[in-house]
Amino acid sequence: MATSTINQATSSTAAGQSNLYKIAIPYAIAIGAQLPMLFLYFRDLWSRAHYQFFPFAIFATVAFAFVRWPRDLPSPFHRSLVSNLLLGAGLFCGMVTAVFQAPWFAALSVMLLVASLLTRTTDGETLGSLGVTVLPLFACLIPPLRYDTRLIVQLQRISSSVTSMLLDLVGLKHFNKGTIIQVPGTEGYGIEEACSGVQSFFTLLFFATVLIVFFRRTAVRSLLLVVASVFWAIFMNTVRIVSIPLAQEWAGIDLVHGLKHALLGYAVLVMGILLLISTDQLIQAILGPRNPDGGIFTLAYNAVFGKRKKKRRSVSKPTLALLWTTAGIISLCGVLEIYQVGSALANPNIKINFFDPNVTVPFEEGDIPTEVGNWRKVDFRTESRDRSADLGLRSDAWQFRAPRCQAHLSFDQTFPGWHELTTCYRNGGWELINRKKVEPKIRGSKALDWPYIEATFKQETGEHGYLLFSLFDAEGQSLDPPATWGGFGSLLTRLRGRMTHKLRASLFQSEAYQSQVFIQSFGPLNEDLKNEIRDRYFVLRESLRQRFLQKKGIVQPSDSSPVAPASSDTATPAAGLGGGLESSSGDNDFPF
Repeated sequence: MATSTINQATSSTAAGQSNLYKIAIPYAIAIGAQLPMLFLYFRDLWSRAHYQFFPFAIFATVAFAFVRWPRDLPSPFHRSLVSNLLLGAGLFCGMVTAVFQAPWFAALSVMLLVASLLTRTTDGETLGSLGVTVLPLFACLIPPLRYDTRLIVQLQRISSSVTSMLLDLVGLKHFNKGTIIQVPGTEGYGIEEACSGVQSFFTLLFFATVLIVFFRRTAVRSLLLVVASVFWAIFMNTVRIVSIPLAQEWAGIDLVHGLKHALLGYAVLVMGILLLISTDQLIQAILGPRNPDGGIFTLAYNAVFGKRKKKRRSVSKPTLALLWTTAGIISLCGVLEIYQVGSALANPNIKINFFDPNVTVPFEEGDIPTEVGNWRKVDFRTESRDRSADLGLRSDAWQFRAPRCQAHLSFDQTFPGWHELTTCYRNGGWELINRKKVEPKIRGSKALDWPYIEATFKQETGEHGYLLFSLFDAEGQSLDPPATWGGFGSLLTRLRGRMTHKLRASLFQSEAYQSQVFIQSFGPLNEDLKNEIRDRYFVLRESLRQRFLQKKGIVQPSDSSPVAPASSDTATPAAGLGGGLESSSGDNDFPF
């Protein structure tokens, strides 16, 4: 009888080990295939002061999973629909990583896969799920659309305002200008991102997740604890900022620089952590489980906020097939990413290259006519930028002087598809008044029959801007501008631009080149001057395109049809087009 029991136990243990390998190995393959891209993500994360706690977050997740692993159970895994959904989401993000070469999606994919593994793993103490132990890891995920930066700015403003009110209460004369606290006789105290306590908010948020996992808090209590971390972050922020000018004015102690500044930050952080622990205990006292003998109300309370036991079933064969399929697909995607990751590791910058080779084509001052009608070239310059710059890696710019305006002509390169130049001007402080797509209809000139974008801007100082721009691809074929920019259509355009170079080149255009002319004035331009600017722009952009094709070797100088410069007393090929321009979109509100 004893021998039979031992054999059954041995057989159960062997089956459990086999099940462990069948499930853990595909997870390990899927996660390991994304480690190079994940390294790029964490390299970027380390450059952000408010995320430098991420090594502790990784350690916390591993430590919780290790301590609570069900070592006494025959099989640690159980059937879980949530785990399968997380697995599918992780697979999708892994495929997106390969298509768009985005380390952020690789990080999200790995986090979802880890969450899937832990969700289907039985907690050795409660026989529930280990899924909650992944929360500290998700604290390292950068929010999309730069919401972390927006939160930083918002907390800076709140902290600055509260600090100003407190300084008023203690009678310290000062002036609050944005995020600067100006005290007479000082240079002012700037509420910098690293000194504002915002860094402490993300640290507190991470610590809140640790408390949630450690004390096994329910969803309601966890949400309250996260909200409390925001409040205490603002409190810490204010305490730190108020302490600096008061210490300087009352005791002559400099807390802005050096070791004293660092010690102040750590002391306030420790205070914030202790306050967060105190808040957690208060929430536990208010919403904690009641005595089972407390009556009907207590039973109802425990039914809502208490923990429930679920029956666990073994992992099904379709789930095992899904696991190995996921591991295979993500491994293939990882192989496709090796070249891009290697290029990024060799580059001190963080982001992946949009192009495999260098596809810029350098221009020189003499590549366009000296005079175009009554426009005369007076200056030329070349600007090289970082490859992630809004205006591209390189710009060749010519300055033209005319009797009624001064024009800035620029050839910007390169972009992974359509580049919405109006966004760059808006980021530069210009307010967009209107934007429209224009399709000129010019008799006998297919070269000039090329759609472009016309936009007008204004600044608070009263200056006006008039912009014309268009793009063509590596073969010199014009790109059709989107009639409107913003919403779902612009999102698809940006996603297409994020694709890898080879995939984008096989499906769409491989690269795009932009020509623009911009006129700045102290009043709105009349229609007659706009017609002149359009005429000159048509000549100049065609000259740039023909010269580009010659430099690429696509056409020979003898094969091309050079555009004759317009003179002041002869009509340009597009002269008098004021009434011949046909807009296909009209003005729009340009939503972002």
